[in-house]
Order: sequence, then C-alpha cells, then structure tokens
Amino acid sequence: MGDHGIFAKVSGRMGSGCFSFNINDTKLRHMREINVENSQIEIDAGYEGIQNLALFEAKRDISDDFLIRQLHYPPRTWQNRISKPVRPIFFVYSNSIYRLYEYMFEDICHYNSIRLVKQKSYSIEDTSISIADIQKIPETVSIVNEPMIPFRKRINSSE
Repeated sequence: MGDHGIFAKVSGRMGSGCFSFNINDTKLRHMREINVENSQIEIDAGYEGIQNLALFEAKRDISDDFLIRQLHYPPRTWQNRISKPVRPIFFVYSNSIYRLYEYMFEDICHYNSIRLVKQKSYSIEDTSISIADIQKIPETVSIVNEPMIPFRKRINSSE
C-alpha cells in the first residue's frame, strides 16, 4: 500500500448510501446518469493507513469477465465517510500466485473512467523454472495424434 500504520478497517456487507454516476451507453451512444440508493455492497477487506484506505475485492480464480461495479461502489460509499483517498484493489489468488491490481477512477462520477494504476504478483512457492525442468517435458508428456477429421471444401459463391 505504500503507507504506514495499516490496520483492518472494514469488511462485509453493507448499504452503499445514495450517489449517482454517469456511464457510457454504447447502444445509444450517449451518457446515462445512474442513481444508486442503498444498493448492497460487499467489501472483502479494507485496510486503512495514515494516508489512504484500500478496499479489496478478492477472487479465487482469474475470470474472463468482471463487473466493475465491485470496484466502483465501495469507493463511492467510503469517499464520503473519510477524508483520505480510497483505493480500489482487485486481489486474485490462482495457481499459487497472488495478484494485486490497483485501479483508480479518473473521474469517480464516471463509471467508464477506470484505469489500472499498478499490478504486482507474488508467490510463496518457488515458481522458478530450470533448464532441467524444460528438458523433462518430452519425457512426461504423451503425444496424441490429431483426429482424422476432413475439412469441408470451400465452395466458391460464384459456383
């Protein structure tokens, strides 16, 4: 976090309070205002230091899709409760690697202004790969022949 005096501040489910934000409507190609009134939010972990509050959204696996709402609503809720900057952190544990992604909203009132600030990966296990590990691959991998499936002949549209 780059901060001092860090302690657990908040976690669990709570109401968001009331706020509004703008989001790009990609179908109609204009901004749309969304009003939020006491939506349920969940903060997996929140750590406060001398300079800021970091709110963590944690997942066990890397996902192809992710709802930005999980990073947007908690800072919107807490920015009005404390005077320090609120930093949304996306935390993923997968394949024995801990990944932390810090995001920011260039304009907290604009949902689409999310930007990645920095990313770090950590592992407690030894994840180094040696030449010997690479040389063992042909001995441990079984080769499977490609199935004999014919490709359809392309038919020219003029025929």
